Amino acid sequence: MTEIDLPKLVRARGIRRTITIRPIMPPRTLAKELLNALYAPSIRMWAAGLDRILAAYEQTLSQLTTDSPADIDREIGASASAFDRLLLVLTPALRNWGVRVERWHRGRWIANVLSATSIDLGTMLTIGDVEETVDVVIRRNVSLVRDVSEQARGRIADAVFRGVQQRTPVREVAKELREAVEMGRQRSIRIAADQATKLTTALDTERMKQAGIEKWEWKHSGKLHPRQQHLARDGKVYTFDDPPADMPGDLPFCGCRKLAVIELD
Repeated sequence: MTEIDLPKLVRARGIRRTITIRPIMPPRTLAKELLNALYAPSIRMWAAGLDRILAAYEQTLSQLTTDSPADIDREIGASASAFDRLLLVLTPALRNWGVRVERWHRGRWIANVLSATSIDLGTMLTIGDVEETVDVVIRRNVSLVRDVSEQARGRIADAVFRGVQQRTPVREVAKELREAVEMGRQRSIRIAADQATKLTTALDTERMKQAGIEKWEWKHSGKLHPRQQHLARDGKVYTFDDPPADMPGDLPFCGCRKLAVIELD
């Protein structure tokens, strides 16, 4: 990582006051792009397999044979295999998303530093400085979308095999399967929003440390139902060497941010 002593550069300009660099607030489009690139196609894949699974289920009810449940299992397994193949295609799109987010974040960081200090870091920063951070988030999302898929598979399998035991009408099982897919879709929306925040907050940290900034101010998200401990931290200044129990954006669905603080007096 290219190390930059931003406080030293600012002092060289004769500035002797505390400077707070405004936070980088990720737009909702970043989460939507992640949803469309990775999570939504996975959910659509399970939705596309419901008709085949229901057809096997209906045949099982009508035949009541020993082998029929195996036909259901094969159809569920076929959808799971289709997900594995789909993930191979989606992973490059996920990486492209990570690169786009980093490029956007870098641009905002350069602009915010320039506005606060009149120093242009444009030629000093590259994605290579934070590539490991981006890669960690990409790997995490691959794991998360697998979990979403496995959860959908589990709910679908539970509904159909419980239906076989109880001889549940097809229409009732179909409703349960659609609900299972919808639950996966809603969870995917929440995860995508949270992961977009987590990548940008991780990039906040990396860029601040790279610039030699040791202090930061807690900026509360302003959400309607906040964590009280986060609300109490709003406006407080911390250091990376002595941080609070959790950092902004660390906990699930936390939208708090860090404001870089440069003390020059």
